[in-house]
Amino acid sequence: MAIIAKIKKLIKPLRRSNHISLRYVFFFLLSLKNFFYFFISTSYRSQSISKIRYKKHFHQISHYTEANRYPDLFEICRDYLREEMAPKILSYGCSTGEEVFSLSKYLPDALIVGTDISKWCIKEANKKNIEKKFLFLHSESKQFSLLDKFDAIFCLAVFQHTNNRDEYVTEATKYIFSQFEQQLIVLDKKLKTGGLLFIDNSDFDFLESKIVYKYFPLQMDNNKVLRERPLFNKSNNHVSNTTEIYRVFKKLKS
Repeated sequence: MAIIAKIKKLIKPLRRSNHISLRYVFFFLLSLKNFFYFFISTSYRSQSISKIRYKKHFHQISHYTEANRYPDLFEICRDYLREEMAPKILSYGCSTGEEVFSLSKYLPDALIVGTDISKWCIKEANKKNIEKKFLFLHSESKQFSLLDKFDAIFCLAVFQHTNNRDEYVTEATKYIFSQFEQQLIVLDKKLKTGGLLFIDNSDFDFLESKIVYKYFPLQMDNNKVLRERPLFNKSNNHVSNTTEIYRVFKKLKS
């Protein structure tokens, strides 16, 4: 896949060229790259199909993930649920499962469910789920729709779009606030009163959503972390090139 990365790096400057012909070259090469990638990469092909089939429910377009990516948030969850015998946790947008496996090291007795819009990701996660200790479900499956009463829900690097991080973008159009808010409403119904909602690396602020009255930022050190990434408001307008918003919320009422 190194050749794909090289092509992307070479053509990116053409997108903002003052010459319209060069901008046309950019979109031609981008289309060619995507066409080529579609046939050589199973994950990209699955991602592309999912974006079309589940357009209204699609969030982050990348499958990128890594183990123990948010240790500070995982520790908060562990400490908060210390008295729970078998807490029920949801990793929303679990990709290929690394977040679920990482969470299990902090909460070994927890029932952890991972869900993703990509069937390829769920398939890959299940390949790693050798002991069948975890449950991986497609986010639009009937089985997932019936699940609720979670003690904690993680939405980490899910509510975002790479296009919104382009320095020239002044308005979110590829992924907008209404999509963000609608998914929050769905997840809110699955979280227990007293449960924790974790949101990090998001293009939008949870405090602007219509369900915020049910929640309160968890009182803890470093609930806010300054990040060099754009922030958009509920009107989808770019408001800042840095993000410092609450990441952990406690549900106060149903």
